[in-house]
Amino acid sequence: MAKIYLACEASTDDHPFAQRDYERMIYYASTDKLGNHDVCNNPEDAEIIVFIGSAKPNFSDIKGSSLYKKHRDKSVVFYSGDRGIPILPGLYACLENKLAIRHRKSVLSCYYLRVTDNTSLDIDENIDDAEYLYSFIGNANNHPVRKKICRFSGERSFLNDSSLDVRQQDDGITGENKDRGLLYRDVLTQSKFVLCPRGVGVSSWRLFETMRAGRVPVIISDDWIPPVGPTWDSFALFVKERDVMGIPKLLEETETEAVILGANARKEWEKWYSEEVVFSTIMDLLLLTHSKALKENKLLAALTYTQYLRPYYLRHWILSPLKQRLKGFWSESK
Repeated sequence: MAKIYLACEASTDDHPFAQRDYERMIYYASTDKLGNHDVCNNPEDAEIIVFIGSAKPNFSDIKGSSLYKKHRDKSVVFYSGDRGIPILPGLYACLENKLAIRHRKSVLSCYYLRVTDNTSLDIDENIDDAEYLYSFIGNANNHPVRKKICRFSGERSFLNDSSLDVRQQDDGITGENKDRGLLYRDVLTQSKFVLCPRGVGVSSWRLFETMRAGRVPVIISDDWIPPVGPTWDSFALFVKERDVMGIPKLLEETETEAVILGANARKEWEKWYSEEVVFSTIMDLLLLTHSKALKENKLLAALTYTQYLRPYYLRHWILSPLKQRLKGFWSESK
């Protein structure tokens, strides 16, 4: 039995939901039925220290903490943000299949814990009775492939661009915007296939919500790396971003398989991500990343930093903070 110490250095001052995954992990440790791991109260006794979440670019809240500095060699990260460069060993929900990353063994793709919170997705209705062949509800502005999807037409589809809704998306399952959540669940219930395109990040909650609901996810994300565990080919359809316009025809041809695929999706979700097992699933993978980090090629790990030269990260994570510092320096010098 591995001893695990759970930690969170993320401040809610910058991000109000920064500690949600930490709270979730603590809870799911208490509901775990497999008993493969023990959460300990002393980091000195732990085999690994898991830092959950981060509110800072470059994970500076983690790297700057005294706990990380003291136990760097046994520290790993669980991070479910949309954009995170995997400079630290651990699990990343939006791990991208990029040249500097794909060959690393100390970083793996992972699951969104928030989906295990949402019991409303335990749908009893038969997929054969679903009104829609396929559906999509999401912000079309988050990626060009979503805009293409929202231009589909067909009597047996439900497509909704949520960017037209001025209300903010709630983090978590409850909130003031409950009608949006009810619409989402109702449409999910009435769908055989659910389109799961990439958004700001290469992954999405929608994919795992679809699994839980026992519907068939249609994954449209060329750079997404599937998490280790589920047998993805047994229930999911994968479509290249360049082939997105052929989806309606593909789903018409695959409709007779929806019942089996949907049942497999739910089965795989229960096996890997249900309340009784999700903690063990995540900890098993974190222990694996830690063991690989100890043997990892230092040059290969260092190449991950080249991701900062990509336009988004260069603009928001380097140039913008530098600009703010220069403004502060200029103000103080006056």
